Amino acid sequence: MSLYTKACLVILGYFFSSIIVLNTCKKLEGYKFPVYSTEFCPGNESEWNKRSSVLNCNKTNGYTCLPNENFTELLEFCYTAPFIWIQEGVCLYLKRKGSYVDAYNCSQFIDGCHNTSYQSRRIFDYPACITIGNGCFLAERSCKSSPNTTHQPETSGLDMDDWLWVLIVIGIAAVVSFSSCILYVYCKRKFSSCNGSTDKESTLNELEDLLTDAEKVQNDFSTEQLNIEEAMFNQWKQDDLYFISTRACKEVEKSIRSRNLVIVAGHSGSGKSAIIQHIALKFRKNGWKRYRGLQKLLP
Repeated sequence: MSLYTKACLVILGYFFSSIIVLNTCKKLEGYKFPVYSTEFCPGNESEWNKRSSVLNCNKTNGYTCLPNENFTELLEFCYTAPFIWIQEGVCLYLKRKGSYVDAYNCSQFIDGCHNTSYQSRRIFDYPACITIGNGCFLAERSCKSSPNTTHQPETSGLDMDDWLWVLIVIGIAAVVSFSSCILYVYCKRKFSSCNGSTDKESTLNELEDLLTDAEKVQNDFSTEQLNIEEAMFNQWKQDDLYFISTRACKEVEKSIRSRNLVIVAGHSGSGKSAIIQHIALKFRKNGWKRYRGLQKLLP
């Protein structure tokens, strides 16, 4: 998976998660500390701890989930104390004015009114105090639950227009994302095809350059070798000005004319090199060519 694709997925994930958070947890105004609406309170200790972490609650300001004063919506917040002692026979709710917790007598509940005190962080063990609908606790005799809804949200909740905008944004994001992916795949294939042609041309150009360089080096080497050879013969010519022909020189010259190979031997300083150079210059002047190595001379 390419880096571009991963980046798209991360952005989309963040976008959709932000929409989900927007719809499930929205900050409410009018309280002295941050208070958020929620569809339901945590159902166990694990969920309770997760929501506490999301809201950044701590040991000093403990996480709490209670109904609002009108019993129309559940609220979650970090309270001003680690937890609240909930006395037997009462349920708690949060008042907007003053932002304090008040008690509600649950003795009229059909069932679920606790007969022992407990800490607010264990309220999920007593769901009757956080189950509301139609502006009342559903456990009350006088409260009639609605088959469609469990509670009416406050004005801070999303209305139909908000939901419409959310759906529009999601649709646009989906279309843009799909189009981007299609465009990316198309461009990648086209770029790969172009790269393939470019690579072939580049390889051919490199081979041509290498051949040109090799020929240039070979030509330079041949030229340099010819220059060295010419300098050697020039030096021999200078030395040959002082050469005096001898009988040995004539014998060597005679042997060369009738044999393919002649070896000149003698003591050090006897003039072997001078004889060879003299004869070579003479034959070269007559059009003889120099051979490198013995392979071309031997039968």
